[in-house]
Amino acid sequence: MKKYLPTITIFTIIIGIIALAIWFSEKDSSYFKQELAFLEKEGFLDEQGLVSKSSTLIEQNLNSPDESFEVLATRLDKTTYQLAFKLENRSNESKEFYLIPISKQEQAEFQEINGVVNQKNLLHIDKQDVQKQPLADLYNITEHKKQLIPELSQAYIDIRVGKYQAQPVKITLAPNSTLLAKSKWEIVEASPLQPVYLLVYGSAGGAKDGLGAGDPQAYEFLIRIEDKLTSKEGDCITFKLFGWDWGRMERQHYAILTIQDITYEQAKEWCSFEEEELTVYTEQGKEKTYHPKKYSFDLKDIAEDKKNDWKNQDKKVSPTVFDKAKIELKKDKDK
Repeated sequence: MKKYLPTITIFTIIIGIIALAIWFSEKDSSYFKQELAFLEKEGFLDEQGLVSKSSTLIEQNLNSPDESFEVLATRLDKTTYQLAFKLENRSNESKEFYLIPISKQEQAEFQEINGVVNQKNLLHIDKQDVQKQPLADLYNITEHKKQLIPELSQAYIDIRVGKYQAQPVKITLAPNSTLLAKSKWEIVEASPLQPVYLLVYGSAGGAKDGLGAGDPQAYEFLIRIEDKLTSKEGDCITFKLFGWDWGRMERQHYAILTIQDITYEQAKEWCSFEEEELTVYTEQGKEKTYHPKKYSFDLKDIAEDKKNDWKNQDKKVSPTVFDKAKIELKKDKDK
């Protein structure tokens, strides 16, 4: 019997390892299912049931014996930006955290944090609940900056010199508890988009999202459809992210063209002005000076019925997909 003991011992150890692996797998699967259910409920899953994060997201996730922070997903549309995250207190004592949404006030305004603790206790914090005191009165900023990676500690510089505003909220997590939540900002001005932050004090965690700046995406252009005194047919009046809610006058008196897979800088360039200044005269003989647009959107291949729709004040016309190859420098066009 003794000669079999080593074999039996090894076999027992292997069985134990397998059982432990299965237990951890089921445990992790359970947590994943909880997260997935939360993300589905909050609308973060796409049509294929997949989760996505912004390509310009910078994360500082924390996984320590006492606490954990993780970004789960992000979502950006024409009116809101949302960031889903998980925050855990793994210790045997209650723990206080500050959740600190930070954004440029005239561009993205913090609205709320909604979540659930341990799958049963709902958490709701809106902008009325934020702490009114300066951050320095709430916690040690110098200590926090040292804990953060440089990209996230930049938030404190942006607050000081960049007209960014912090909206800190204080929460307490009970021992061995998990918060699944999302932070939501309202997009006040769609372009250009500046980064937003979500920092966590009480752990060295957080995120910074450039909101897709620099990534190719779809933009809508408001285009002049007839010559005016200081602008011409094909001139870009302004541009917005795809899905912008244009007003009635804009839809009825201009062309709205959608161009896909371009960057913000490209869109901005196509609506830019020449440096030279021109002088024109009104019918009353009054002198006016203006800077002409650099580029022209060539509308000649647009169907006539579409052009008539643009000029028909009784219709709201949906955006027309436009070929970027039909945009050219006016100087080249005049040759």
